[in-house]
Amino acid sequence: MVGKVEMARRYDGGVVIESRVYACDDGHMWRVFREPGSPAAESDETCEFGHPAVTCTHEPLAAGIDIIFRPAERVVDRVKGQVHGRSRFFLVLRDLRSGAEVSSLRDYPWEQAVEVGAALRQLEPERALTKFRTLRL
Repeated sequence: MVGKVEMARRYDGGVVIESRVYACDDGHMWRVFREPGSPAAESDETCEFGHPAVTCTHEPLAAGIDIIFRPAERVVDRVKGQVHGRSRFFLVLRDLRSGAEVSSLRDYPWEQAVEVGAALRQLEPERALTKFRTLRL
């Protein structure tokens, strides 16, 4: 392993994702995202050309949110194989620093999910999460 990274914990006991930037002696750089403190996978420490990493830099993620479109499809009749909720999605917001995550209470058609997500993306993370909770999306 190139370097050890300190564990960062969320308030709810989960872990936050971190960015690790590796470089080899041939000048190649690559980035992987892992849980802080987790061991590097063998593939993490080798560039796409097969050269071993000689440095690893831990870069905490800046303020921001992940916007996740979680499929809402579910099997409503196993015998007939009927699926409900095709092309519908739940919105999930996750604060990249704290790891706080919140999910929409209902599902949306794709176009509307993208529209709501794009509007929330323009806000500061805490404000986006607060608005999301307040509007009970």
